Amino acid sequence: MVSVKTGYVIFVYETGKLSSKAIRWATTYKGEDKTKANHVACVLNTIETVQAIPPEVARSNVRGYLAHLESKGGCWCGFRPATPLTLSEEMLCRRYLVGMIGTKYSHWANCLALFDSFLTKIRKKDTVCFRKLDHLFSWINCSGVAGTMAHKIGRATERMMLADPDMLYDFMVKSEQWEQYDSSKGWGTI
Repeated sequence: MVSVKTGYVIFVYETGKLSSKAIRWATTYKGEDKTKANHVACVLNTIETVQAIPPEVARSNVRGYLAHLESKGGCWCGFRPATPLTLSEEMLCRRYLVGMIGTKYSHWANCLALFDSFLTKIRKKDTVCFRKLDHLFSWINCSGVAGTMAHKIGRATERMMLADPDMLYDFMVKSEQWEQYDSSKGWGTI
């Protein structure tokens, strides 16, 4: 893995967990390729990520986390801003991520995303309706942290603050403001 820096984003494909499979099922829409991302983490600095994982948003060692993920059969894909962050953008990013540490993870945020997924499957286009309630109640999940971070540094639209992991991944793949910098074996073959 190449070195990581503040503001990088890591998308994750976890195997064996029912919740991971449910997230991928709920966020794969008719006509879309099989969803890869069921979790997303933000890079705080060269050695730590910040992730929303039950019970709360917490720090973890980036290399240890990815090694553990791969040992369980999972894989990952990393994105970085296409143009390096300015010092003020880095500071904004760090301030936001450190401020999120200890915030309670919300399964309600995932339930709202599931309701939106049902609407998306019915309407056959991305729908953000119920997830708008997240901000009323300060509910947070992994993609909410990553999407908000990307929005705060001007590299994502406000809509991405409400995205699910797959919607955020699709956005970064298509965006000129992000570029893939590395991935583990297996990401491209899912």
